[in-house]
Amino acid sequence: MISIKQNDIVTICGKRGSGKTYLMNQIIKSADSFFVYDALHQISISNAYTTKNFNDALNALRKGSKRIIYKPIQISIAEYDALCRLIYNIGNIMLFVDEADRVMPSRAITRNASALIDLGRTNLIGGVFLTRRLARLDSLPISQSDHVMAFKTILPQDVKYLKEFIGEIAEQAPNLKPYHFLYYNGDSTIIHEPI
Repeated sequence: MISIKQNDIVTICGKRGSGKTYLMNQIIKSADSFFVYDALHQISISNAYTTKNFNDALNALRKGSKRIIYKPIQISIAEYDALCRLIYNIGNIMLFVDEADRVMPSRAITRNASALIDLGRTNLIGGVFLTRRLARLDSLPISQSDHVMAFKTILPQDVKYLKEFIGEIAEQAPNLKPYHFLYYNGDSTIIHEPI
């Protein structure tokens, strides 16, 4: 299994049904403390506080709950920015974000979301960011990633964008077998078997 520390940054990308959410679930299960921004309402972890109310999720975090799944009714960049500010101040938690490109769009990442990625390591904050379209996600999460997992990606723009970060092997992304992914660990990239 891939070893991910609590304060690592991870980017996971790929088309629908390629294995992103399954992989994120496996990473969540290994985390000591987490806050999941579950945009598509696909995550279910036993013993986690789960809510669709943003204020309830923030209050649970303020009261010390460290296993929270928030299922937003509507995705909101302002709401996500407020969440990042609170998580940064509390520390010692891993943030999981599904549909990350919708709360951190290219060239429009908010100040608090940026600070969490840039400075969160010292507060023991990590992040796992999922996106179907890598080119729509702001470049900061991927540029700061300790791990990049790229499942099947077929659009040339996304492959080109991925290639900037992990090199020529990105050209294999359109031909990956189901649930296989390109795994970049900061030094090298391999084709990883399904987990």
